[in-house]
Parts: sequence; structure tokens; C-alpha cells
Amino acid sequence: MRCSHCGRELTNAAVQLGYCPSCGELITQNNSQDIANQRKYAIKISQPEDLHEPSSALIQSSQGTILHAAEPPEPLQQSAQIHKQAAAPAAASSKHLETPNGQPPLPAAENPVIIHKNNTGLIAIILFSILAIMVLSVGALFLVKPNIASGFLKNSTTAAAPTQPATATSAPTATATAAPTPLPTVPPPPQGYTAYTDPSHHFGFDYTTTWNANAPTTLSNLITYTFETPDLKTIAVINQVTNGAITPNNIGVYLANFSTGQNGQNFQVTQAAAQFTSGANTWVRAVGQYTVGGQSFTCEGLALIHENQGYILIYAAPAANFADSAGTPFAEMVSTFTFLN
Repeated sequence: MRCSHCGRELTNAAVQLGYCPSCGELITQNNSQDIANQRKYAIKISQPEDLHEPSSALIQSSQGTILHAAEPPEPLQQSAQIHKQAAAPAAASSKHLETPNGQPPLPAAENPVIIHKNNTGLIAIILFSILAIMVLSVGALFLVKPNIASGFLKNSTTAAAPTQPATATSAPTATATAAPTPLPTVPPPPQGYTAYTDPSHHFGFDYTTTWNANAPTTLSNLITYTFETPDLKTIAVINQVTNGAITPNNIGVYLANFSTGQNGQNFQVTQAAAQFTSGANTWVRAVGQYTVGGQSFTCEGLALIHENQGYILIYAAPAANFADSAGTPFAEMVSTFTFLN
């Protein structure tokens, strides 16, 4: 507020004393209203663009932010002069220091202008100082009593997961290795039969001891094994084609060629080629007839391919003696025929 006589800015101390320290005049009632306004509003100007323009300043009060100030602020030079006058002792003449009662006024108390500053920097300094003291204290604990300091740090952090005790691992148990699969073998021959295995150990079977086993013959890629009765009228032939160049479905053609080799005539197929399973193998089978010197013969042929090798079995006998049912010599040979590799 300002003095109504001299226009000077009045300090809080001058307001409390009730007179102007510059002119010595009493503060009038008009000034009292200014005092109430001064108490009501605590003015704080944030980043003014122009101190001479009150509209450019934000004025805050205990009731919130107001848009206009009660009075425009004085220029910087005048404010500095007011602060200088307020800081200096009042040197008024006795003329101005006299009251209407003739009593000299009480000496003016020196009351410097309180400048409100932002305390953020001070608070930051205080917090930094406290943090530095804590760090130094923990460091001192490490130097004096490391156990206490380490315990303090453990309590302030998350406890680490407990280490699991090492357990003794049992030695790996030896696993039994699987025994190699045994190679196939020819079934044990029944009474009156004997087992036969080819020289190359590719196949084997059981044949009757009443038949003679001839040594195999080789012609190009064809190996022939011949078994026959002593009178040479019943014969079993095994043709092994080493390059597998046969067609099992052509077993009827192979029978016709066989009959020609036996000087047979009038060959004809009586049972067409069809699949036939006996023992461990599935063959293509056909049956035919031919005549030799006016006598009728029946022949049966079986064919298959195994491991890129062709096998043709042919059984021929006079039609009156032909027998291929279970238990007969040729049927036993076929049912026990086993590939050994």
C-alpha cells in the first residue's frame, strides 16, 4: 500500500506502527482499506513480461488466481528506492515526527522487505545432503563392521532364492543292447526229409530223401537246382535268376517252355496264374498239362522275386502220380522254402 500523503510505499512495519516513515503522517482510514486488501491478497508475480503492465502478471491469493492486480507495480527504479529507504533508518525532521498530540512517534522498527523465493533448490540441497550422509554411513559400516553393513543391504533388497543343495546323481544304468535279429533258418525237417541250403546260402528247404539232389548248373545268369525220383519221371526244378529278370505273372509261359524242354507236346494251361501263399512266401501259381510219348503229364509252376533275384519252382509228374497236397514231397518243399538273407 502507499501513503495517502506522500505516495510512498508503506512497509509492513510502518503499517503496524500506524504512520509513514517517510513523511511521518498517520495512516488514514483510506489506508486501512488498503491494509485489508494487502492482507487479503499475497501477491506473487510469475515471469512478468512488462512490470508496468499489470495485465501481463499472474496474481495469486489465498482464494486462488485472480486476473487483475489491485494496483499496478511501480517501476524497478522506484521499487529499489523504496527498498533502500525502508532499509535505512528513518531520518525525518521533528516536524514530520510529531503527532497531533505533540508527542513524538515511536521510533520506526527496521523491518526489511521480505522477498519470497522458490524453496525448490533448498529442498533439493537438503535431500542430497541426507542421501550423502546415508551413503557415507553405509560405507563406514563396510569399513568397520562388514557383516552389519551386508545385513543392512540384504534387508533393503529382495532376498535371493535359496540355493538348492547339490544332490548326488546316480550313475547311469547300463541298458542292455538289443540282440541282433537272428537270420532265418530252414524249419527242421520231418522224418524222411532232409534240409537243403544252396551253396551261396540264399535259400533253403526240406526235401524227401526218396528224391535225388543233383548238383546245381549255371548258365549265364540262371542257376538250376534239380531234384528227381530214381525213375526220372517225377522232377522238381528250381531256377534262380540272379538279375531278377522275370515276370511272375508269366508263369504260364515258363511252364510251356519247360514242357518243350521235356519233349512235351500239346501244352495247355489248366489253371491260370493267381497268387498262392504257402509257408512264409506268396507266389504266383499256374497249372498246365502236356504229353510225352502219348503219356499225360501235369505240371505246376510258382514264381516270385526276392532281393532282386527271381525264383521259379516247377514240379512235373505223370498225371496218375501227380500230388501236390499238404504232406506230399513237393508241397513240403514249397511250405519250408525259406530265404536266408
